[in-house]
Amino acid sequence: MTLKLNKRKAQIIDEMITHWEQEALVNPEQGETLRKSYQVASFDWKLLAVYSFWVAIACFVLSVLLLIADDYLMSLLAKLINTPASVLTVVTALTSVGLYYLGVKRRLKYPLKTVSNEAIFFSVSCSQRYPLAFSVKQPLQSTGEKVFSLPFPP
Repeated sequence: MTLKLNKRKAQIIDEMITHWEQEALVNPEQGETLRKSYQVASFDWKLLAVYSFWVAIACFVLSVLLLIADDYLMSLLAKLINTPASVLTVVTALTSVGLYYLGVKRRLKYPLKTVSNEAIFFSVSCSQRYPLAFSVKQPLQSTGEKVFSLPFPP
């Protein structure tokens, strides 16, 4: 059974075996046996093509669904815009707290998954903008009606 390694790991192992041979910890025959026990795995382009195909299908299905549900989504968005700012502030603040809690729990459970953990904290930082943005209203000078004023882009 041969171990499949990426190029970087195979290079490190080869350097270790060479070092062991130089230090006389391993004889050349054992070193050669160790070198034959692994191989460098090449990138699987076929698998990438399959995944890309599935992503393309998912994008197509999503675009068709959004095209069909356009009227429903527009009415839902109109309801959201007519929601009082205090309700939007509370909802987005609770969302931020929930995401932060999820991020802390996930960081403790999976400390090595730094990218996905930090993505959760990034979404917390993005969602923390909205309670402030929804709570700040400024009147329009021309009509006098209240609109949302974002102090920075969302």
